[in-house]
This record gives sequence, structure tokens and C-alpha cells, in this order.
Amino acid sequence: MVAVLRVEPHFEVPARSPEKSAAAEGPARLALADRISSLSGIRTVENGSDTLPSSVTVYLANEHGPARKRTPPVTLCVISRDGLTIHGLSLHERRHLVMRGWGVLDHHRVRIFLPRYEEEVDVCWRILQHAHCSLLNVSARSPGTRRAIVGNLPRFSRTTLQ
Repeated sequence: MVAVLRVEPHFEVPARSPEKSAAAEGPARLALADRISSLSGIRTVENGSDTLPSSVTVYLANEHGPARKRTPPVTLCVISRDGLTIHGLSLHERRHLVMRGWGVLDHHRVRIFLPRYEEEVDVCWRILQHAHCSLLNVSARSPGTRRAIVGNLPRFSRTTLQ
């Protein structure tokens, strides 16, 4: 007999309904963007050269402590026309979202579908808040990194002609 350990995610999301209501898509997406901009300690970067950016990357801006000990910015999410790519969720949480119909796995992140109406905005907001909290906890514990300059290191030959 094989025991299967099933780890439940820290948050529960309802199943996403397959029906579409295209009339409410625009206002729901703007409401989610307004909520994201209200998160503390974030920085946004617009990607693309068009008048409308092709995507917007949201970073956690680590501005605490001296500049030389700060960790590089951590990506929270990428908002694009295709969906919302969220970083910072565990594998079990990402799988839970996919099983409930909210998105697809994308390596170490999950791409969730953009919300269509206000109830879906609330669910997407809970997912983003959870990822924000988990990334803040990880980035607060991680030490500052330093970059090594490899231009001055000695070069060694791997040939037998020494």
C-alpha cells in the first residue's frame, strides 16, 4: 500500500466558470490594475515601444538598507494581453490554480487568465496578495548578493601543453 501525501495550498480558490461575459472584461481588468498599483513596495516597468505597452512587469522594490547590500528586484508578476504571469507561488499552489481552471503552468510560475468580471477580479487579487506576501518573506530573508568581476581573474589552459 502506497501512502500519498497531499499538501493543500494556503489559499482556496473557486473553480473558474467557462462562460464568458465580454461586456465586463475592460472594467474588470482596469480594476485589477488599480489594485496592483496599491500594493506596497512595488515598481512597474512598461515593456514595448508602442503607445500602449505590450506588457507591464511589476517588481518588488527592495529599498531597505545600504545600496551595496540590497538584493536585486524580484519579479512579482507580468501583465500582458495573454494573461497575468505570477511568480512566488509554490508548486502545489500553482497546480491548484491549474486544476481549478485559472491558468496554465509556465516553468516556475503560473499564467492565469485575465479576469472577466468583478468576482474574478477578487480571486485574482487574492492570488496576487498571496504571491506578494510570500515573495516579501523570501526577499526579506535573503542576504545581499555581490557580483564578481571576471575580467581580472587569471586564465588557465586546459590543454596538456603546460
